Amino acid sequence: MWRCGHLAERLWLDPGFAPPPSWPARIGTVCPGYLVSLPAVEEVSYAYQWFDAGQLSQWLDGAPIPAALKQCLSVLKSAIAGVESAMLNDAKG
Repeated sequence: MWRCGHLAERLWLDPGFAPPPSWPARIGTVCPGYLVSLPAVEEVSYAYQWFDAGQLSQWLDGAPIPAALKQCLSVLKSAIAGVESAMLNDAKG
């Protein structure tokens, strides 16, 4: 598997995953499929759905939003915007 985080590095195949054409020419160190399967990423992704719908406080049962969750949601929102922007630019040609 190409740089699968579930496998020992000695079993990784290179060159790994190339970024989309419009992104800087660098190769990620770990397969994106592995990264999105991490429990913290899954949890923030789930929280983002509630955040995006304006219902995060309901998901948290009215508890204050933890600072770490705020930061993670901000990073995720920025990443989503970056991917959407790259996709639009790629579609324009």
